[in-house]
Amino acid sequence: MLVNLEPDLDLYLNTGLLRSKVLIDKCSDVMLFENNVTVHGHNEDEDPLYRNQNFVLKTENWTAYTYAGQLAGNAFGVNQQYGISVAINSLYSPEVNINGAGQYFVMRDLLEASSISDAIRRAIQYPVFFWV
Repeated sequence: MLVNLEPDLDLYLNTGLLRSKVLIDKCSDVMLFENNVTVHGHNEDEDPLYRNQNFVLKTENWTAYTYAGQLAGNAFGVNQQYGISVAINSLYSPEVNINGAGQYFVMRDLLEASSISDAIRRAIQYPVFFWV
């Protein structure tokens, strides 16, 4: 369970309640749409410690890049049933809410979204620990 709170706790424990700097040292995305074709590109810049410990998890409704022992959706994924793509990037909030939900739990919930409005509802229904 705690492995799914790793980024949230790391930021809280190492930077206190208010972050003083912005970290932009990890993943990024680009999305292209042309001629009714959508392409979602994502680079995964995680610590080399995680090499060879990741996999693609495919279910009936969604597919997600997954770190062993963590919730699916903590990197990027797509709900192929509804055509919704989700990803997490390194754009850190300066605020931490210790009563909020961990980002991996919110991202995992987004994989179940049935529409853009449902994804937005899911993303904002919980206060989050911190958001990237």
